[in-house]
Amino acid sequence: MQPAGVAHLFAGMPPEAVKAFGADRAAMSPGFRRAPLHDQAAHFHDYLGRLEHLLADDRPFLLGALPSIADFSAAQSIWFVRRAPPVAAHLEGYRRIDVWYARVTAFGHGTSEKMTSAEAIALARQTASFAPCGVDADAGLAAGTTVGVTPADYAHDEVVGKLVGLDTSEAVVERVDERAGTVHVHFPRVGFHVKAIKKDPP
Repeated sequence: MQPAGVAHLFAGMPPEAVKAFGADRAAMSPGFRRAPLHDQAAHFHDYLGRLEHLLADDRPFLLGALPSIADFSAAQSIWFVRRAPPVAAHLEGYRRIDVWYARVTAFGHGTSEKMTSAEAIALARQTASFAPCGVDADAGLAAGTTVGVTPADYAHDEVVGKLVGLDTSEAVVERVDERAGTVHVHFPRVGFHVKAIKKDPP
C-alpha cells in the first residue's frame, strides 16, 4: 500500500473511488502510524526469511507434509504483494517460497455459487436452524448476556448481540435484523474482544 504499489493496485480506478478508499482505511485505523519504507522492507524480508527457513528441508508445506491454515494465511499475503510489480521485486531470490507458493495456489478456490446481496438476505431469512454452539461454563460470560464484539487491531466497529456461543475458539452472537431476520454471527476468539454490555435501566 505504499505509493509504488498503490499505482498498480488502483490502476484504472476513478480518482473519487481512490479517495473514498483512502478515507475508509483512515477511519478503520485512527491514530495508526505507518512505518518508514526502510523499516517496512526490513520487516518484510525478515518474514520472508522465516518462511524460507521453514521450507529449507524441502517440505511441501510450511508445517510439513500436509497443507494447513498456515499455508493459506501466508500465501494470501504473497498474492497481494505480487499484484504490485515494484513491491513484488522484493520476492526475488526466495526460490523455496516461489515453489511453495505455486503449490499452494494450485489448490484454486473450490466451487462457489454466485448470488446477489438480496438473494443472500432472503436465504438468511428463510433459514430456520443454526450451527450448534454453546457457552463454556468457565468462559466468564453467561449465555443470553448482551455483549459487544470488537476487533482487537483495527476497524473497531462493535457488533452487539445476545451471546449464544463462547469457547476458546469462537464467539457467537445472535442478532435480529429487519431484513435478514434472526442470524448468528460467528467471530474467532483470536483477534477479537468480547465484553458484556450493561443494559440501560427501564
